[in-house]
Amino acid sequence: MKDTDGVLLAANTARSQAYAQLLEKKEYTLKSVIILNARGGNKTGISTNIHIDHNVPGLSLFLPDLSIPLKETCDLITDNVIELNTSNVNDNIVFRTLKSLHTDLVIYSGFGGQLVSEELLSLGPEFLHIHSGWLPDYRGSTTIYYSILKERYCGVSALLLSPEIDMGTIIKRKRFPLPPVNIDIDYIYDSAIRADVMIDVLENWEAKGKFEQEICQEFESGNTFYVIHPVLKHIAILSLAQN
Repeated sequence: MKDTDGVLLAANTARSQAYAQLLEKKEYTLKSVIILNARGGNKTGISTNIHIDHNVPGLSLFLPDLSIPLKETCDLITDNVIELNTSNVNDNIVFRTLKSLHTDLVIYSGFGGQLVSEELLSLGPEFLHIHSGWLPDYRGSTTIYYSILKERYCGVSALLLSPEIDMGTIIKRKRFPLPPVNIDIDYIYDSAIRADVMIDVLENWEAKGKFEQEICQEFESGNTFYVIHPVLKHIAILSLAQN
């Protein structure tokens, strides 16, 4: 096993399932996992009814199995799973819990649309976030579809969080081929490519004790996108059959 002092701060989502399952596959153990899991609330991103083909021709990605509960996998990668009855990453209970763990690295996998507060970022550890867009060109939401339409590839950027949206220091960028036809992009492909880059960054951090590639962003550069219109999203999906 590969022991790391890092903490996974995870909403109960498909992306977090992908992160935890790939960490387990790569035999990583973490100091702790914090799960934002408001009991009785909406566990955004969870879906156990999506067809998953783990033998997609030409696809060398690890694909998550969304039928496996997040907590079940987390129990395999740490002896300290902490479930918090909140869906808000900036809840005071999250601040107090994270502060008590004294870690140097937080792997962040929160609910989409939430920005981590300056107060939480001021605790000290680096917050590693994996964004499915080539920064700074594709900041914002659902950028994977804009990239499919315009660039004909999917980009992923690893960055250290700052208070502004997708504006932190970039530490790795990677391009992926277009998703295969009929794979679920939102739950499966997006989660898989993010998890792939997360593991690359973690392996490098463990080996070198630091983040090597650092690209500082300027606010004026790049583009910010908003939730894609359903028609454009549908066109992007249809375009995959023409590749």
